[in-house]
Amino acid sequence: MAERSNLQGLLFMGEQDAEYASLRLGEVETRIDGINNRLQDAEKAFDTRVAVLAQERDAKLIPDRSDFLMKFKALNELKADEHYGSSVIYIAILTMLTIVIFESIFILILMSDHATIYNLRALDPSK
Repeated sequence: MAERSNLQGLLFMGEQDAEYASLRLGEVETRIDGINNRLQDAEKAFDTRVAVLAQERDAKLIPDRSDFLMKFKALNELKADEHYGSSVIYIAILTMLTIVIFESIFILILMSDHATIYNLRALDPSK
């Protein structure tokens, strides 16, 4: 009999523990739901902020074009820079001189050399 009352006492305590655990589980689930809701709100706010920052960044960027005017504008901006400006001007002058020299070499060779058969045929194709 004592054993039976002891077992009933243990059963009663087990039932109380189960009720307490189910109450705690409900509280924990409620807290988890609240945390999930706050997390979703924070994610929405974050996504909104990222979209606003992306629009601001895109507004400040130069259009994605690669035409002569954009390159000329970039070169002029570099020439106006106080740190790199003198180097850019120097490189631009050297580049122009190199092109002029390469283009004028052929003319200088033709002027200093005597006429060859190739030159005569190139100048007067009827012969």
